[in-house]
Amino acid sequence: MNCYVYVYLDPRKPGKYEYNGILFDYEPFYIGYGSGNRINDHKYSLNKPNPTGKLFLIKLNEIYQRIGELPPRFKVEENLSRDTAKQREIFWIATIGREDLGEGPLANHTRGSDGVVGSVPERNSMYGKGYKVEGKNHWTYKLKEEGGIHPLIGKPGPWKDKVVPRELVERRTKHMKGDSNPQCRRKKLGLPTTAEMHHKGKTYEERFGVEKAKEIKEKLKKAQQQRRKREKHKLN
Repeated sequence: MNCYVYVYLDPRKPGKYEYNGILFDYEPFYIGYGSGNRINDHKYSLNKPNPTGKLFLIKLNEIYQRIGELPPRFKVEENLSRDTAKQREIFWIATIGREDLGEGPLANHTRGSDGVVGSVPERNSMYGKGYKVEGKNHWTYKLKEEGGIHPLIGKPGPWKDKVVPRELVERRTKHMKGDSNPQCRRKKLGLPTTAEMHHKGKTYEERFGVEKAKEIKEKLKKAQQQRRKREKHKLN
């Protein structure tokens, strides 16, 4: 019973906005639910890349640049169970209305309750452009050819507001290339990739056949035993 539903208000649009008996001094533009400090966690999204063109992040950054802090926000309902909070989030989004549906001012792109249920991709500002960025627009091109930097370098990280160091980004990027990529190593060992393993609703036998499934299980077992030995060795 420690969840709540919260609202973010747009200080650029003062007025009297009443919904379900609650009067807001500014126009509401986002509804969410959570627990603990969730209501303030959106500060970690400030000044971050927004490749999918989320309207909420666009508005959040515009307001932050104008007033220098997070927008006014408060809890509209408190002391809820998780399931109840999800349902109340759906209620509040439906009551106020979503901008992408032309029903209201909210920047929410779904009906609420986690996930993407009720999303309308054709109303998303990135619809039709695709999420895959290639060629001269890709950050790796700018990094190699134009002397640019990774978009995360120097930006606040999610851990205690520290900036992301260049060394960390370059090390992780190198780690994921070619033979260093974990999925490439799995293929060399004759193991299925992570995507192949996590195929819901089917067993190894159904996907690969009895003989291949048996071979994969043996290799997985051996790999797990070796990993445990390494971890035990590190502890000692």
